[in-house]
Amino acid sequence: MKLALKLGAAFLVSVFLGLGSVYWFLEKSDFSGAGGIAVGPWTTNEQIGNVDAAPYTRAIVARRGLLALNKRETVYFNAEADNSGAPLVSNCAYTVAGSPLPTGWWSITLYGADHYLIDNPQGIFSQAKNTIVRNDQRGYVIQVASTPEGPNGIPTGYSSGEGSRFSLTLRLYNLEEDAAEELSALVLPSIERGMCQ
Repeated sequence: MKLALKLGAAFLVSVFLGLGSVYWFLEKSDFSGAGGIAVGPWTTNEQIGNVDAAPYTRAIVARRGLLALNKRETVYFNAEADNSGAPLVSNCAYTVAGSPLPTGWWSITLYGADHYLIDNPQGIFSQAKNTIVRNDQRGYVIQVASTPEGPNGIPTGYSSGEGSRFSLTLRLYNLEEDAAEELSALVLPSIERGMCQ
């Protein structure tokens, strides 16, 4: 009887530790594992959308709800931190500045820590190639803040209290062939932190 209790307890501990470690990995991991690429604050994995992707990569994609297309169609970059490595938080303002990208279409979307869109009074969740107002050099500056200024804003949904974590997802549709072959050489938007409330 004592042996059965010990075996049962060991089994329950093993299950708890196993499921807990998988949950922690899926919540805390980015795409920088096998096949992972980092470009400034942005990370991606060339295996996203690939049927031969490693099980953990496929699990992260499923958990974050990307409904990922394969690399020939779309490349997904995710940023959870700014250029300095500090986490993105909703009570701070950020400047996302970039130049033309070698792609047919692109978008930058803000997601909460739960990987869902954050509700905001303005009802604006992203900016894209066809909505952005460009500067004289054909580049763009996107303000990410609780109440962003100018036409290129993405609200963080912050109203009061301590800020919550969020991430930005950059989708690059139909990348030019040379760019798709060398993702680490892409020049992606910078993310500079400004004032915090």
